[in-house]
Amino acid sequence: MDNTGQRELFPDLVREDDGERRAPLLTREASLQAALGTFERHMQDEGFSINTVKAFASDIRLLGRYLGIGTPVGEIGTKNLTDFLHWLTDERGVPCSPKSYARRVTALKVFFGWLHETGVLAQDPSAAVIQQSVSSPLPDMPALEDVERALAVADRRRAGGPDHKPEFCIAVSLPGLEAAQGRGASKQAAEKAAASSMLVREGVIEDDANSDNAALNVPAREDS
Repeated sequence: MDNTGQRELFPDLVREDDGERRAPLLTREASLQAALGTFERHMQDEGFSINTVKAFASDIRLLGRYLGIGTPVGEIGTKNLTDFLHWLTDERGVPCSPKSYARRVTALKVFFGWLHETGVLAQDPSAAVIQQSVSSPLPDMPALEDVERALAVADRRRAGGPDHKPEFCIAVSLPGLEAAQGRGASKQAAEKAAASSMLVREGVIEDDANSDNAALNVPAREDS
């Protein structure tokens, strides 16, 4: 059957190369609500997480609440977006945490950047929007008595606490001989003290009366 001259039943639908008809392309006259619907499908197709899709969609709906959800996307400029962000932080009457503010700026940049990249908008109105963090209130200063109490506790711990200078204690043994134990300021010094103790005990070397390393005899372990 010759279809020449036959009118399309759905002229607004876009026919792809495979013949499949898809949703109509957006134009700059499309409403914010219509663009949001296509944007949500785009995020899902791109593998955005469910939480990100929901959060970004909520942020764009909030923009629609401020500007009017039927506002054509082509009429939204940078000043509209900066005024919207000012409304969020200073006029809405609802706290806007730094994290929420940063996410909403990101949502605007992703949304309008997508509209620009797909050719719906000739310019990206969010490009000039600066990502600024909302200052959080400073924590309260501790009371003077709390500071003095903390310092007193630290002084008591320094005065009565253990010496933090390390001391190593190592035992060495040989088959048929009693083990010997040595102490020192380092592992190597403790090993040397233990070995010297064993050699002195067995009469291999003479005892050094001036040695600072203490050596103790340890009963030999009997084999079962």
